[in-house]
Amino acid sequence: MKQKLLIIYNPTAGQRNKRFYNKVLFHFNKNNLKYDIERTKFKGDAYKYAQNYNSKKYKHLIVAGGDGTINEVINGLKAENVIIGIIPLGTANVFAAEIGLKNTSFEIAQNIINGYNKKVFIGRINEKRFVQMVGIGFDAHIVNKINLKLKKTLGKFAYVYQTLVHLIKFKNNSYTIIIRDKSYKASSIVISNGHFYGGRYFCSPAASPFNKKLYVCLFLGNGRSSYIKYSLALILGIIPKLKDIKIIEANDVYITQNKKEPVQGDGEIITNLPAKVSIAKFKLNFIVNNLSAK
Repeated sequence: MKQKLLIIYNPTAGQRNKRFYNKVLFHFNKNNLKYDIERTKFKGDAYKYAQNYNSKKYKHLIVAGGDGTINEVINGLKAENVIIGIIPLGTANVFAAEIGLKNTSFEIAQNIINGYNKKVFIGRINEKRFVQMVGIGFDAHIVNKINLKLKKTLGKFAYVYQTLVHLIKFKNNSYTIIIRDKSYKASSIVISNGHFYGGRYFCSPAASPFNKKLYVCLFLGNGRSSYIKYSLALILGIIPKLKDIKIIEANDVYITQNKKEPVQGDGEIITNLPAKVSIAKFKLNFIVNNLSAK
């Protein structure tokens, strides 16, 4: 019976990376858990290692990194019969929070050792997969312009800084989105497969990766003042209560612009407009916190 794990480790993810990661490995070693490690050096390495993952050799695939590393892995995997565990090392670790993972090395290690797993529905945008959300408009432009050195130094505050820069240089945008043959106009769009967004904030509270549904959050207001209001509302947790926000449950979504504008998925730029978004046929099992995941 195979017991060994394969760990895909991104040593550049987040700020607390090495110490936390080593503590998790300490608990693995203490429990005589065997593992191999593939370290990423460049963007795309996690994708390549996932492509070559051998489910006959390894019991589980463990992603030690942030949301971007998880996104590379789910795009690289060829087979669905894979159980994925997460050692959250990223800036926000949104998906780790979504599946109820705790924030201590002991609990992370115990979750992986116990191996309680649950089926997660995966989103699809054009030819790419995503696990948590995709964003078009305001947040995609922020992610597209983020300075990686600044992100490594400041962590989440790099996004705050880039948001302020983008607000100063703000230009009105409008996107056409089609849901169930009905057309809508919005200045930004967040399509959620999970209810957390940008950390422990949320746009669509009903969204969950354990349900085969997407939720589309349409930002109808435009201009600098609207986005200052949206930013404050996000922090206060009242986005769904705003009159110029519309949230729609959907199976298939089309954004029709041919602007070749960037689309962010799970915190990384993964494709460009125009786009079709849906729940993929591809499903994966993730090791979750069996007390927290619903």
